Amino acid sequence: MNDHLITFCVVAVICVVVTGCGPAGNDLHAMLQSEDPTERARAATEAARIQDESAVGLLIERLTDIDIEVRMMSAIALEEITGIEMDYRAWDPPQHRQQVQREWREWLARGRSGPEPGHTNDDGATGRMENLQS
Repeated sequence: MNDHLITFCVVAVICVVVTGCGPAGNDLHAMLQSEDPTERARAATEAARIQDESAVGLLIERLTDIDIEVRMMSAIALEEITGIEMDYRAWDPPQHRQQVQREWREWLARGRSGPEPGHTNDDGATGRMENLQS
């Protein structure tokens, strides 16, 4: 019986690593909202790997997660998916993390159109994020 369990585990690992089998979009979204911080961090990593643009809103919410690893992986995933670099560190004070999160929410609320975060505003001020693609 143990041989079958070992074989199953090996096949599962090969499926995930070699063929890229991972959680489906809805499963990934559920994982991003899991109570388990390890699962949330893994989901953020997977979202980046598969370039899941539908996860952007959930990743934005994870920028203020209680778990530092979840915050860090979510920030990396956002940068990977959108191409927008943030002035964000997972260990920054809560006020700074909340400000960056607000900027991302505003960008998303504009339908990802109009001025991107980091571009100069009408008053000459710039945001905290810079677009890597410009």
